[in-house]
Amino acid sequence: MIKLGTIFEGYPAKVGIVTSSIYYEANIVISEVMNAIREEIKEWPIPDAKKKFLLGKFSSYANVYDAFITASDSSEIRLKPHPDLFALALHKLSVPKDEYNSVIGFEDSESGTIAMCAAGIGFCVAVPFADTERHDLSAASYISKGGIPEVILQKGIFLI
Repeated sequence: MIKLGTIFEGYPAKVGIVTSSIYYEANIVISEVMNAIREEIKEWPIPDAKKKFLLGKFSSYANVYDAFITASDSSEIRLKPHPDLFALALHKLSVPKDEYNSVIGFEDSESGTIAMCAAGIGFCVAVPFADTERHDLSAASYISKGGIPEVILQKGIFLI
């Protein structure tokens, strides 16, 4: 995590979350994720000033993510595999349509990979977990069983 954080510190990227869950449920989950990250940061062997900064940064997902799109953001009930939620994220991230091909997205399900591709996102990485490992992830550009750090660190994505 430290190496990954260093990469993003030097090369900030716009980051969004897209979920088919309603806001109420997604807010609970992402808040718990932020709590877990803060607990891990407390154990990092880094200078106290840096640690304080990171703990503040991860005090709220709004400090980390530029877009947080849930099923509650859709005026119609058109969830994945429809591209609507990803289209909302691209809009909120201010990504021009002619730059969709340079966007990298991570998804854990068949319906999500289909929706992401349908929205025009250029590089869709499937990151299956136990409940989705049997999904048809063939719509993805790449399947990573090692998770997001594998893709970023081993494949060099986000490195200039």
